Amino acid sequence: MHHFTSKMAITFRTIQELTTLLDQQQATLVGLVASFMEDVGVTGSFIAETITNLDASSHVISGRYAVPLSSVRDFVYGLAS
Repeated sequence: MHHFTSKMAITFRTIQELTTLLDQQQATLVGLVASFMEDVGVTGSFIAETITNLDASSHVISGRYAVPLSSVRDFVYGLAS
């Protein structure tokens, strides 16, 4: 978790620099999202059929992405450390 919070802080410092171009800011934020997805355990992008076959009682589903509730729990517990 510490890795993600450090990366988040660096990302926001980077995009606040006045010399950073908009496309560089966007690329930096995309990298942060990818890091967050990896840290939490998000999987996807799935086709619609695959999403409908996932057990909604054990996954958080958003669009074409999913994450097991156990991974969300572990991530949230990690926030406390």
